[in-house]
Amino acid sequence: TWQLRVAAPRGDVVFLAASFQPGSGTNQYGTFGIDLGNAITFAVVTIPATGHDPLATFSLPVPNVPHLVGLSLWVQGLDWFTSMSPRYTQTVATWVR
Repeated sequence: TWQLRVAAPRGDVVFLAASFQPGSGTNQYGTFGIDLGNAITFAVVTIPATGHDPLATFSLPVPNVPHLVGLSLWVQGLDWFTSMSPRYTQTVATWVR
């Protein structure tokens, strides 16, 4: 199981997207590190409105398929539903082990 923790202001909603290649650039939401033209949105995470830490965890089961070993992914979130201006999260680069 692959877990990704998202930190954002309490009550915000973050859309997570991934691409198989990195990207680089800026637009009205900030700096992006995924290939926006080929990225897919794979999850929507809501940050709890109460509690100790403004964190949410997304879990994705990864099948035990040898052909996936070494597959690289770049993941980034867009904090869209927020009281602040919409903005990108940091980019996470990872691979299947």
